[in-house]
Amino acid sequence: MSSSLPANLAPFSRAELMLATGAKFSGEGDFSTVGVTTDSRADVRGKLFVALKGERFDGHAYVEDVLAAGAAAVLVEQSYQSSRVERVGRVGDTLHAIGQLAAAHRRRWGGRLVAVAGSAGKTTTRVAVETVLRSVAGQRVHCTSGNLNNLIGVPLTLLALEPSHQLAVVEVGTNAPGEVARLATICAPNASVLTCIGLEHTLGLASLDGVKQEEAEAFRCLDSQGIAIGNLDDAAIRELLSEVRLGASHSYGQAPEADTRILGRRPASDGRQVVTFVTRALGPFELELPLLGLPGALAFAAGLAVAESLGVGLALESLRAQLAQSLLGEPGRLRLIAAPSGATVIDDCYNANPASMRSSLRVARELAAERGQELVLVLGDMLELGTLSEAEHAALAEDCRGVRRLLVVGRESRVLAKAAQGLQICTTWYETAADAVTEVRGESSKNTLILVKGSRGLRMERIVAALETTEGESA
Repeated sequence: MSSSLPANLAPFSRAELMLATGAKFSGEGDFSTVGVTTDSRADVRGKLFVALKGERFDGHAYVEDVLAAGAAAVLVEQSYQSSRVERVGRVGDTLHAIGQLAAAHRRRWGGRLVAVAGSAGKTTTRVAVETVLRSVAGQRVHCTSGNLNNLIGVPLTLLALEPSHQLAVVEVGTNAPGEVARLATICAPNASVLTCIGLEHTLGLASLDGVKQEEAEAFRCLDSQGIAIGNLDDAAIRELLSEVRLGASHSYGQAPEADTRILGRRPASDGRQVVTFVTRALGPFELELPLLGLPGALAFAAGLAVAESLGVGLALESLRAQLAQSLLGEPGRLRLIAAPSGATVIDDCYNANPASMRSSLRVARELAAERGQELVLVLGDMLELGTLSEAEHAALAEDCRGVRRLLVVGRESRVLAKAAQGLQICTTWYETAADAVTEVRGESSKNTLILVKGSRGLRMERIVAALETTEGESA
């Protein structure tokens, strides 16, 4: 479920590269580049190649190759040793340098940018914001693709900004202190959206307060003209919105005092829902959404809040036409599937933390009740919780009461299985997703709704793929 890196035509002269990154080039010869890439396998002709280093790769190993293939220049770290010095710029940290290049490109682009952050629901909200803005501005909206929300993906997303774009929507993720602040500084957003604050990546962020302080940087990095947009139903975000001093704020949610409010929801055909909203500028109006449950409604409330905050006039008929053609969710993110067996499957296996798990469980219960189906849960580990992992997995058992069957996958989730069995929930534990496939298929019938969710490391998509095929077919 990894995302392909977006291509770009961001131009840089030698002088601009030096100014943006502090790179030191040998010699006096001038040159220019068109496009920035980190992929040595791509067409590098005329481009700037940035040699990044990771746990499993080192772009420095390919510097000679990309220069021979026609790269206009490369950026390397100071420790890189090579006899080739022409068009080789040295910087202290190439990861930091690509962020600096992206920040420089974003500044000269000069359009309005929305950053979307939070512990859960970022991608769904980003897609909803994009959908609302596209109903007005069409292809003049640029957006993060896939899961490119980190220190590599965000810069590459920004470098793909073109003069024709007027608006941008960029997803901002984190798994360590300081990452949101760093990404927000690179993005220089005109508005920042916070979806929710809950336990996530506590292996790096340590505690709920640590998560709150990290995600709060999405608001704190706004300048005096920036707009903080937050989910008022979340107590921590409500508090952060009350602290906004320099710029403006706009709230959304079910709370009566929300600026963009969800007044009600009712089921529609094919898993869609009709949601009634009210905004500052408009009276009550309905939208039929291709997203499930309250998380889907909140995502579009955020999109409406962004449009109103930025002064983008809503074109409701255009938005309704666009929503009518939209598919139900993205792979791995509350996507509804009709299995060949007749079962309804909710594919939510992109990732998992305590907040997103409970949110998805509420959606699954709601949909199962609407359809008169029994609920089967297939839940994998919530990874990167550090010392909180055992307690959080055990606590999740309470949220699983009343289901027909609970199938649990992964070593971290042994404690969930044990706690659930103690609550008399019919539970089976499996070490891997592949081990669970046969049993899950056995639970798949027309009277069941099956939720599949877990962290990416568990590869729960194998189970979804098996449910999408008939017995005996290869998944």
